[in-house]
Amino acid sequence: MKAINLTKTLLKYKTGWVAIDETKMKVIAHAKDFNLISKKINNKQGIFIMPVSDNYFGFITLLI
Repeated sequence: MKAINLTKTLLKYKTGWVAIDETKMKVIAHAKDFNLISKKINNKQGIFIMPVSDNYFGFITLLI
């Protein structure tokens, strides 16, 4: 799988969790904790959730 650079996409988020649409690679939801972000996306398909960080160096996730 090809690496995806989300640096610009995640630049404005400083804390919490984000839900990203895997086809558009855009943030579709943001919340302060995992439970809230899970409720916001409500089991939609094609979405991945990740924590917000100051540094994503070495961060690896798998799109299923």
